[in-house]
Amino acid sequence: MTIWWVLLFLVYHGLERRVPVSYKFSPPLQVSIQPKNPGGPNAEPKYTWDESDNGQLWVSTEAVHTYGVKTIYANAWSSPGYMKTNGNDANGGSLCGVSGASCSSGDWRQAFANYLVQYVKYYAAANVTITHLGFLNEPDYTYESPHSHPKTNRFP
Repeated sequence: MTIWWVLLFLVYHGLERRVPVSYKFSPPLQVSIQPKNPGGPNAEPKYTWDESDNGQLWVSTEAVHTYGVKTIYANAWSSPGYMKTNGNDANGGSLCGVSGASCSSGDWRQAFANYLVQYVKYYAAANVTITHLGFLNEPDYTYESPHSHPKTNRFP
C-alpha cells in the first residue's frame, strides 16, 4: 500500500525537511501486511505490522494531526502475488476469482477485501483515518499492477 501523495503535500508546502532522512532515502521495507501465502484464501490470515509502513504512517500522522489534512488516500497498487493468476505482484495478472481468472488456489476476492480492511484498521489504531481506499493502480503497467475490467472484475 502507498500513501505517496502525503509526501507530495509536504514537499509542496516546504515541509519535507521534517520527514526523517532515513525515510526519504532508505525506508525500512515492509512490502505487505501479509507477505506470505497463509495457505489459501480461506486460511486464517497471518498479518504483520511494523507500525511504520515504510515511514508512511509517520508522514500521514504529521499531515493529519499537525497540518490538518482531512483526506488520506491509500492505494494497494496490487493484491499480493499469491492472490493473482501470475503469482507476482507486478506484471499484470488478475485477482483469482474475478471473472475469467480462476486459480487452483481458489477465489481470493474476499481474502483481498479483508486484507485491505486490515490495513485501514492498522492506521485507525494509530489515530489516522484512511478516508479513501484504492484496490489497484494503473492496471496496464508492469510494476505492481493487476489487470482489471470495470464491468467484470468485481469484489463479492
